[in-house]
Amino acid sequence: MVFFDTCIWIELCCSTTPTKPAQKSQAKRASDLLSDMKAKGETILTCKEQLLEIISAILKVKLKEYQNECKKNAIPNVGNLKQYRQRPDFTSAQLLCKQAIQDVCQMAKTVSIAPYEVGDILDNIHLVDINDFLYYQYCIKKNIEFYSFDGDFNQLETSANIHII
Repeated sequence: MVFFDTCIWIELCCSTTPTKPAQKSQAKRASDLLSDMKAKGETILTCKEQLLEIISAILKVKLKEYQNECKKNAIPNVGNLKQYRQRPDFTSAQLLCKQAIQDVCQMAKTVSIAPYEVGDILDNIHLVDINDFLYYQYCIKKNIEFYSFDGDFNQLETSANIHII
């Protein structure tokens, strides 16, 4: 069994066509990883916490795109996500969220990563993001291979299960 970090799912299901060499490299690594895992017959896992993180990430990106488009066209802007949700353009962000989650759920099995302790998260929040620590801890406990682009995981206790690609 394998668990992909959210950044890999974003690359696989939500990214636009990469143009810069670093973007192309990351997109290729994510695609190669998915192909390799499918060829090996690996079960790919996700969780509800991750699905929510994907939605949040998409909404942040779409808000920023909308704000940039408003500035470019001298249109009144929105300052936050709450205001953006009231704009007609928000529908496209909502549809992208739904499509991305559908895609992830089609490729991965959704599992529960609970229980986890808030204290454990607080003890490590200076090293990695909250959700990253949840995924890391789950994979360590369950002996699941974890794949990410995020070098922050190098700051946690090393494990053969954690792979930075």
